[in-house]
Amino acid sequence: MESLLKNAAQSLLDSIYKNDDKEVIFNYWGKLISIINGYVSCDCMPYYSEVPIAMYQYVMHFSSKNAEENAIRATNTFGVLVNALDYEDDTKKGTILIYISLLLSRYKKYFLNVKYYSIFPITKPKITEHLGERIIDYGYPNRNFDAIKLYIISEVKSKYLSYINKSLLDDFELDCKIFTENFNSESYDKSQMPNGLEVLYDCYNEMIYIGKCPIFVNSPANSEICNKTRGLISKDFSLFTYSYFLHETSGKMMQGGLNARIDVSISDDNMIIKNDGVDNDYLKSNLCLPIKDVKIRKIEQYIEFSFSVHISNFGEVDNIPLFMKIHFDKFKIKSIEFTFTVGNAGYLRELEINGNA
Repeated sequence: MESLLKNAAQSLLDSIYKNDDKEVIFNYWGKLISIINGYVSCDCMPYYSEVPIAMYQYVMHFSSKNAEENAIRATNTFGVLVNALDYEDDTKKGTILIYISLLLSRYKKYFLNVKYYSIFPITKPKITEHLGERIIDYGYPNRNFDAIKLYIISEVKSKYLSYINKSLLDDFELDCKIFTENFNSESYDKSQMPNGLEVLYDCYNEMIYIGKCPIFVNSPANSEICNKTRGLISKDFSLFTYSYFLHETSGKMMQGGLNARIDVSISDDNMIIKNDGVDNDYLKSNLCLPIKDVKIRKIEQYIEFSFSVHISNFGEVDNIPLFMKIHFDKFKIKSIEFTFTVGNAGYLRELEINGNA
């Protein structure tokens, strides 16, 4: 797998440098990403200098129509570039630093938007209530972002200019000029800027802690569940459970240990759910539910399926879920949450089943 990783990155680079047809380049990108998705974090990947360069070249020249996928591509590339700093010598380190700086500039709106990835800001947000409204204060993520840019500018200009090729140096100088103009117009207090190098590695370590979000590549080889979940679930899965929590709006609550198995698959836009071990009073043994809609929040690590369950009488759909949420931890499935209506009164029931896939 390691040699495949290096070869896939080199093939992508060659294709980009030859200015191949976009479809050809995309196919090489897909081959590289299919390997990279097999690693749980950037620091687990064997290091080949071709990998960060190939990822950088691709994301700087090509984008996805899906904003969240753009953010995932950019942050994964950020991770492999920062990882590269621990391996490259002075002749290449300056180039990597410039790549990081240009990547941050190109994808700034994603790095600074917490709904796409929570590596900026580093600290946890301050949450308050005001007039019944929940207010989340993320502080000044721009300060952390700017600190990294200032560090890279200083580091490159003081140590690495003689190693940078002219074309890249021209791009860097232009980016520095634009950044400096924007930085000077920022209104926050700049008297105590954080250490840019520390912020850079804080961001990187936060990514390692959260886990590496899989990048989605559309392919004829994808399973239906892979396409439905944009690569968050690559194939049909089984959840081996160890606990549950049940809550009804009528006030009923139950929780405890559980030894069961839930099999989940998708076929022809139907969700197939097989239950072995959960009381059939709460979840039927075999379900085939038409999928109405799928809401995916890959970076927030959950997926919500809604089903076309036609309710003529609330009592007739007991134990048939209207919604199913799948929650992840470090991008591994950790729980499934079902929402039902119960009885003629139409109480809501939530059944959360925890386990390992």
